[in-house]
Amino acid sequence: MKIMERQNYLVLQYDSNLKKYRLNLLLELKEVLLSWSSNSRISPIYQIQKIKGEKAVTSLPDFSHLLFLGPLKPILLKGQIDSHCSIWLTYGLYNLIVCTENKNTAKKILRWAKKKKVRYEYWVVQDGVRITYEQSSLDYSKRDWKLSLSDLSTKKYCGELTETIKEYCVLMSTTLSRANASDPFLTQNLIDSHYHILDILNKLSEDNGLLRHDINSLMTKVNAGLSRFSSQTFSGSSPITDTECHYWIHSLLGTGTANVALNKIFDFIFQKIGSFNIPARIENLKGNELDLSLGFDDEFWYTDHLIGVEKISSEKDEEPFPLFTYFSGRDGFKSTQTTLSAPLTTVTSCNSRLWDLKTLTHEISHLFIKGCLSVLYPVVTSDEELEQTRSLWDKEIADLTGTEQLRKYLVGGIASIYMADSGKEPKGEIKNNESLRVILDKYYFEVEEIMAHVFDFLYFYQGKPEHYIEGIWLSWSVIPSISNRVPDYVFRSLSAVAALYLRKRENPETLAFRKVLKILKGLKAKHEDIQYISEAVKLLEEDWDEQQELKFAARTVLTSIVRTFFYSESLSARLFKETKQSGGRSRKGGYPKKLYILDDLLIDNPLRFISKYVKDVEPSPAKSLWILNNICFNNSKKWI
Repeated sequence: MKIMERQNYLVLQYDSNLKKYRLNLLLELKEVLLSWSSNSRISPIYQIQKIKGEKAVTSLPDFSHLLFLGPLKPILLKGQIDSHCSIWLTYGLYNLIVCTENKNTAKKILRWAKKKKVRYEYWVVQDGVRITYEQSSLDYSKRDWKLSLSDLSTKKYCGELTETIKEYCVLMSTTLSRANASDPFLTQNLIDSHYHILDILNKLSEDNGLLRHDINSLMTKVNAGLSRFSSQTFSGSSPITDTECHYWIHSLLGTGTANVALNKIFDFIFQKIGSFNIPARIENLKGNELDLSLGFDDEFWYTDHLIGVEKISSEKDEEPFPLFTYFSGRDGFKSTQTTLSAPLTTVTSCNSRLWDLKTLTHEISHLFIKGCLSVLYPVVTSDEELEQTRSLWDKEIADLTGTEQLRKYLVGGIASIYMADSGKEPKGEIKNNESLRVILDKYYFEVEEIMAHVFDFLYFYQGKPEHYIEGIWLSWSVIPSISNRVPDYVFRSLSAVAALYLRKRENPETLAFRKVLKILKGLKAKHEDIQYISEAVKLLEEDWDEQQELKFAARTVLTSIVRTFFYSESLSARLFKETKQSGGRSRKGGYPKKLYILDDLLIDNPLRFISKYVKDVEPSPAKSLWILNNICFNNSKKWI
């Protein structure tokens, strides 16, 4: 079974005269728009070639039986169809459409779907008009979450938070009801998210106005992310005619396949790394085992400190939040405490290095770094924490816990960065609460960004500078006004690659500088049209001076913290383990898969799969759909 590259459009309209729905298959978007009405809905679909040489279908038969099936691995349908059936692949959770003129064939497929508990809608269409309709039974059985949401809706909170939570209750009820009829994987993730949110709300203190404000902001983001997720994923749910996706070119069937793929990438990473709970291990480091005064050439900086720490009970020892994942034309690649988004364009362009789904790893790295910094970084609004931080300089190292030593090392490093940037001595800022607050507040964003880049480089790019620099610099081409940010991106790239050279006797900053410049010059030669890469090369070749070197060297302290205390080689090895590759050294790194072919071969590592198959510069919707289908349906986690 092979995906044909040509994109067709399935168009639904309501005929107010007949009081029936019309369905049409059109080849070009311009044809769709010429016949558009106020109730038109549309989805791109791709025909599946059952046998070599099968010709593309250009229109629906005058009389046809249409079956919408899914979510379903396409290859499982192969034994149920005959040579007269036409099949299309969609982006929705009804990811397969079968068309046949033979009623007996349609009934045979229906019997199979019912036996296998595959969700379906069955339409009989005559001259483009739907004349009969049947759908699979929906499971709206009572669940514990219904009682939980009902109870939550009755609680009183201060100000606007009450209305925000009421909106959440209705939105989550709608989303869970639709998920419950579609996919147990998504349903469980949503239920887990709901109970995490309940934990947050249960901690709300009515006497703390700032906390109420923070939680209202959090719940507003939850509602925004959940709304987009629900609209995109469950549009096209039964009854298809009654739901609509606000990603308008997918308004008929939604993008459920893509949303599940996005969710599975995130779920895979959090199962591998999130369960290890790095922040809790950092909090439990033993002070007498550390000596941060040692030089970078000492083996201390390359010891796996995390693996030897018992994950004992800790205030940071909690399960990671299952994020709401969605696509956004405004947010692009972005993470918050409760959401993870990718650009809308990735749905049809994720085969391209410019829209690589692996870019998600940088946003996920931010979540891990935020967790680690919640242990180490002083809360700038807390005088007590600032006071405790200042007191660290008056204590002997032997009297400090591991966390306290790391905090002292981090804050001292930030003071050095301040000095390198300003050209001034800190003048005792660390010993003054207000001045310390200003410095810490000023540098938090940059500290998190640099650390996220180092984390991403070490864990998700396996410390391979060529692949990392090429990947992130090409993905940045889609960011507006990127030329204004080139110096920042250069520093972040240098800081990440410096993690490879900390133990070298030669200056690690010099080695990182040479490596990054060499890779960027190679990229410039291959992509002469990408102006900001030329600007980065110019900065490093012509405009790099002693002041820039000092600023970069000062930031190496951030690199060293991530490399030594946030990174574990054994955890990284677990992250990239893949049990489903075949033996031998094939062109695709051991995957026996062929582009466009819908097979039954499993993958259990979406990151590795993406790395092997995302090679193009130009987007291809058909290739992108093939990639999304493999992540969504060929994942080793059972679908249904």
